[in-house]
Amino acid sequence: MRLILRIIFRSLADLVHNRFFIAFCLIGFYLAIMGLLFGIYMFTKDRSVIDDPELKKQVEAMSTQEKVEQMIVTGAPTWTDKPENEATAADYQKSTKLSKEQRKAFTDHQYGGVFLMASNLDNVEQTVRLNWDLVSTSPIPMFIMVEHEGGAVSGIPFATQMPGNMAMGAIFHPATTKEMATVLAKEMHALGFNINLAPELDIASDSDDGEIDTRSFSDTPRNESEQGASYIYGMQNENVAPAVGFFPGIQHARIDSKTGLSISDRTINDMSHSELIPFRQAVEAKSQIIVAGYTAYPQIEKGTYISKKTGEAIPLPAMMSSEILENQLRGHMGFEGLIAAPVVSDGIYDNYDRYDVAKLCINAGCNILFSPFVLTSRESIADADTYVATVAAMVDRGEIDKKKVDESVMRILWLKKINEMYTNYETPVDEAVEYAKKNVANERNQKDEWDITCQAITLIKNNDTLPIGHVENEKIAILYQHDDQEVQCQITESKLQDYNTFAKGVSLSHLNYEKASEAELEKALKGVGDVIVLTDTEIYRDLESYNETYFNQKEKAKAHVRRVSNVIKTAHNHGAKVTVIVTALPYEASYYINDADAVICSYNSTGVVQEKDVSKQQGDQKNSDSNDQGTMEIKKKDKQGNEQKNALEEAKNILVDKINEKILNNAQNVTEYSFGPNTPVALYTAFGSNTPYGKLPVTLHKTDQNGKITDEVLFETGFGLQGYDDRRTGPDAN
Repeated sequence: MRLILRIIFRSLADLVHNRFFIAFCLIGFYLAIMGLLFGIYMFTKDRSVIDDPELKKQVEAMSTQEKVEQMIVTGAPTWTDKPENEATAADYQKSTKLSKEQRKAFTDHQYGGVFLMASNLDNVEQTVRLNWDLVSTSPIPMFIMVEHEGGAVSGIPFATQMPGNMAMGAIFHPATTKEMATVLAKEMHALGFNINLAPELDIASDSDDGEIDTRSFSDTPRNESEQGASYIYGMQNENVAPAVGFFPGIQHARIDSKTGLSISDRTINDMSHSELIPFRQAVEAKSQIIVAGYTAYPQIEKGTYISKKTGEAIPLPAMMSSEILENQLRGHMGFEGLIAAPVVSDGIYDNYDRYDVAKLCINAGCNILFSPFVLTSRESIADADTYVATVAAMVDRGEIDKKKVDESVMRILWLKKINEMYTNYETPVDEAVEYAKKNVANERNQKDEWDITCQAITLIKNNDTLPIGHVENEKIAILYQHDDQEVQCQITESKLQDYNTFAKGVSLSHLNYEKASEAELEKALKGVGDVIVLTDTEIYRDLESYNETYFNQKEKAKAHVRRVSNVIKTAHNHGAKVTVIVTALPYEASYYINDADAVICSYNSTGVVQEKDVSKQQGDQKNSDSNDQGTMEIKKKDKQGNEQKNALEEAKNILVDKINEKILNNAQNVTEYSFGPNTPVALYTAFGSNTPYGKLPVTLHKTDQNGKITDEVLFETGFGLQGYDDRRTGPDAN
């Protein structure tokens, strides 16, 4: 027995010392470890949403029409009881409460969601009750959407507005952007909204043909990416899903004058180093919705369509491109969330048949058709019924890929499940109203809004001019561009007086220089020591209608620049120093940098965003609702006479109280107001009550003698005078 054991042990010893045996053992050990790790990964990894057996079972139980309905987000901005062929624009009333026909339409169809606009929203209580009513119409929770990005796009008129994305880019601090988004999301969630159509992740550009505005954070991919990701985190932490757009980016897009379509000649390789970077970051940040662009990329997507408008072949936009959506967004980037198609974007229905749009978008990989119709009359409801039935029949016939429809609905139900939309509205509506009243536009949020905006104000020139208001008995004139900016002047003056900012005897006057005659301007500037000019060329760009009107807006912008330059010259002739506050896109500063004595950038010109009595100003309501960006400015109109003036005076009183943190909540018969904080804070800064520390989020280029932007750099991204004692004059001092 000993001999046998000795032989066995000796054989084993020889085997262990054999290098082949050692290698074999190591390989086996390695494979075992790899198998274990793979098993753990398969057990713990996030499963694809389209593999969820519970969701599959739910989708299988739905009819084709119910599936199509889940893929549609509609709206009900206004309502008329009259037949459409008899109704005038004034007959369309705001839908702050569902009409019985609208409510029946939502009850009869399981629409996936509804998009609300300013015309749907009057105040906190009305908005909460409307949202709870909408959710009650369907057994499947609805997406309750609004476009409340902040800044120029603030779709909830009475909520906290915040300074906007480009202002956040000027702060250069992602944590502050997250804080801003968190405040916005908390208020949205309190009101019953669960999706925000923001942020826009397109990189800023000063291209003459570009579509970029102050919704962009910056002109650098890194800043745009970091700020965008922070915005996404802030929203999702408060259970609001951000819908980021417009994939794959419109930084270099141009508008085709024949079709009105947005077109970019960029390739994937071009975009990989620029436009796609923020969207990659958004995917990594677990963004739940990405909005496909309405821009066409003929270098990427080779498919074409015969235009209804011109009869010629036109390229397919991103939302109709499987190469862009399936191969790039889902394949290369690994995006698992929802892809939305803005099917009524400019030029789309002018050039593409509405049913072809649905087919092309769904087959390309879109999961949501955004607002293919709205419910504003009995005829529009009948049209919606026809649309749903027609698209469902296209699915049944195989024209639209049934598998893609099923996958879309699974993704939709998945998002509603993980965002707890089945339980979000279980709170009794009366309790929800009280909670929202305490948390929407409250004192703390208003203070945060003001403090954050203070950080964004950027000083790029100061020729021994600022701060002003410290010379005794000096006359100061503030020349504004829009009527509602007089309200903002009143706000600022009230706050400055509260803090005893002015020297003894200082007096302020205000004048709308766009409406003033030369004689009125001369009179207003007589004896004045300092002049502040508020200017914004962005308002002359019709961003909602890329047609002949849009191209004519450019001439209006040029005329406005000439007007401001003349105002500066006139003020100098009277011996006054001039501070120009560029209230929107900072690129405009390039036109005045040589002539003005001081230049400030504030990144958002939004003024008062809700009118006193909209029902009395319905003349253009039907048309304006289709393009509503959530902002409605107070405008003096001669035909409205004293009634409008009284409304303006009341708005001033409300806003002055509000800025002094005396918040007006739900006063009887008074619409709630809010305002863009940027202009008041910029004025506040010019008077020395806030120290400017913002930095340019974009590069500014010099202009030639004809006012055309050149390639020569004036100020680099990141430039900004840090306080009034900073005497740097250009990027070389950075």
